[in-house]
Amino acid sequence: MNPSRYDYAIEVVLQDGTHLKQVPVAMDWGPAVAWWRFMALRQARGEVLPRRGGAVIEPVWDAARGAPFVAGVRVSLAGADGETAVVLPRTYFNRAALEAGRRLVEQQLLAPRETFLYRVIAYPKSEPSARPAGLALTVEEADAPPTIRASSLAALSENATAVGPAHEADVPVFIPQAVLDCATDLSLEAGAEETAGILIGHLCRDVESAQLFLQLTDLIPAGHTRTKTTAVTFTPETWSAVQAALQLRRSDEVWLGWFHSHPAKYWCPPSCPAEVRRACSLQQRNVFSAADCALHRTVFPLAHSLALVVTVSDAGVRPALYGWREGLIVQRGFSVLQAAPGLRELVIGDATIGEVYEKECN
Repeated sequence: MNPSRYDYAIEVVLQDGTHLKQVPVAMDWGPAVAWWRFMALRQARGEVLPRRGGAVIEPVWDAARGAPFVAGVRVSLAGADGETAVVLPRTYFNRAALEAGRRLVEQQLLAPRETFLYRVIAYPKSEPSARPAGLALTVEEADAPPTIRASSLAALSENATAVGPAHEADVPVFIPQAVLDCATDLSLEAGAEETAGILIGHLCRDVESAQLFLQLTDLIPAGHTRTKTTAVTFTPETWSAVQAALQLRRSDEVWLGWFHSHPAKYWCPPSCPAEVRRACSLQQRNVFSAADCALHRTVFPLAHSLALVVTVSDAGVRPALYGWREGLIVQRGFSVLQAAPGLRELVIGDATIGEVYEKECN
């Protein structure tokens, strides 16, 4: 079921202000609905998400221009406790704008890598045709309630080191230093090829404040993968092996995300001098590639799903954490239990997510 009653389009504008073309886009509302569900869970102080009526997505009109220009989208549901809604910013359309640009390049209306501006517009969908007489079935997705463990946020925080800036929209995440050490060892052992694993642990609710948070417990190395210097591919055998490991552990742990390495030191030509390689911008920035985004969106679409990336560069080993925020994948902060000295300095840095998105047109 499509939760939106509107059709959307990207209005492409050249840098000199010339209107180029209006490109209809098919929006993927999955991350928006997942984010709304998670925010509802955070506010519910219970285990059951309000579901009556399903999610509804409507445009938030631009304050200056009004309809049909879009400033964001509102994801809502009239639940038992009244209207529960979250508003996602216009940046949710970045991916659609990038795809619109690619289509215009294919039509030779834009030059490859040409910078453009964009606006988002929305129009009400046309009324559906009358339903034929006869029996009708309505199918509604039924979500299993997530398993939430009661725990103490204060007790964990006493023995944790915060890494990276906190954001009010992010739930706290606690990662044992042993998990980071395991990820580092796997990354170094893999050499020039990427390696991967599955992050497991618990979704928790604080016994005092009822705040949700994530506590990682371990990293299960992913076997049966296909690896290259710039990519790792999971296989059905990978998931079967991880599920078997979880059953053997018998700790009620769940999948919280995934880990993979970036062997950045092998991305530079061997002929590069060592001092140049250590300062190389390609090695020094944190990157979550377009392929990483696609895998995360497909396999780990839950709003609390995480991705740990360990970059091996000539300057050292650098972990960084990514997750969902307002339906978008971003680099985020976390806390390390029994953190090693100097970790805070290692993980802070600029991040590139997927592609370099084009700017919005104001």
